[in-house]
Amino acid sequence: MSRRALPARGRSWTHGIVCIPHMKRVFCALVICLVPPLSGFAQSVQIDHEAIRAARIITAVKITEKITLDGRLDEPIWTQAPLAAGFLQKLPSNGAPASERTEARFVYDDDNLYVGVTCYDTQPDKLLIKDLREDFDFGTTDLVQIFIDSIHDRRSGFTFVVNPAGARRDSQVSTGGGANQDWDGVWDAKVTTGDQAWFIEFAIPFKTLRFSNSPTQEWGVNAARKVLHKNEETHWAPVPVRYSGTRADQAGTLRGL
Repeated sequence: MSRRALPARGRSWTHGIVCIPHMKRVFCALVICLVPPLSGFAQSVQIDHEAIRAARIITAVKITEKITLDGRLDEPIWTQAPLAAGFLQKLPSNGAPASERTEARFVYDDDNLYVGVTCYDTQPDKLLIKDLREDFDFGTTDLVQIFIDSIHDRRSGFTFVVNPAGARRDSQVSTGGGANQDWDGVWDAKVTTGDQAWFIEFAIPFKTLRFSNSPTQEWGVNAARKVLHKNEETHWAPVPVRYSGTRADQAGTLRGL
């Protein structure tokens, strides 16, 4: 067996065969050194996804005033509607609080569901917008996604996605069958940008969705945000890494309709 020199002081080895001469014999030992984990890798936070998701309940408010779809969120009702906040990371550190605050509110009239979203951003100059097309590439831009399971069967739903430039994409999704990107729903959204936040107003006609005839509606709902320069994806109702953010069985609950 060949002889190997001892490592110099201060050098870190993960393993190796060290051969030490002693008189006429050579004693060999397997040396294993514990090396601390590499820095730069996010660690997941242990949370009870199911318990948190069950508590994610938001109430939509019926309105009589007219909503002007301009992305400004300046109608008084937006300050009165309950707040869906406390977004949690899916990536990079699953279960950790979002690094940038996101707030969503839900109101409705006889024809439409309106969703107002405020995306606070401490580094607005780093917003990434690489695509202005309809049905833009999901991985090339900051964005907000609203997921709605209007039948509340926990198996299917619709997604409505907007980026900071106001580009839109949508899809019809099912837990077992993936996403139908060819689906084109009738809906609209407008975006404005401020110094430390950007804002979205969604208008989703009820005729675009499918729901039961029950006089009291309860839907599955979730909101997600991507901050691309941080490789961060966050959700209002937390989603484990192994699941897509469009899974109906991972959504919170929308009441009040």
